[in-house]
Amino acid sequence: MQEVNDSKFNMWRASMAVIYLDGRVTKEEEAWAESKIQDLPFSSAQRNIIHGDLTHGLSIDKVLPLITHKPDIAFLLHLIRTIGHIDGCYDASEKEAFKKLEEKIIKGLDLEALEEQVRTMEEQSYIPKKEELVNKSSLIIRTINNFKWWLKI
Repeated sequence: MQEVNDSKFNMWRASMAVIYLDGRVTKEEEAWAESKIQDLPFSSAQRNIIHGDLTHGLSIDKVLPLITHKPDIAFLLHLIRTIGHIDGCYDASEKEAFKKLEEKIIKGLDLEALEEQVRTMEEQSYIPKKEELVNKSSLIIRTINNFKWWLKI
């Protein structure tokens, strides 16, 4: 499994900071965080850092600028909503804190351009690739492909 890149790693660190947003860490939030720490392909060093973030807390302002990949920013917005509801206690003050955090995160984003990118990616996902149109179980196709490989075409 490939190690988590820096942008995604910092997105997960930011999610640990989000857990502390309401000033307390519940058993449900801690269990959720531990499951992510164990399930994701972090290196040992990354895992130690994230465990430290979960144990001691972290300022989200420290890691937000390090999230450079736009899909990671979008996923962080999703995680904010998820984390807010994990413990079943999503009161007005927590809603307000989460709303301010979301505004901070999307402040510099061109949402229209992002929506267009997502729309384009979705449309392209419906177009089958050339290799998907080939029946690989066909004896004739396999023979042709083996011949191409032998000729290095």
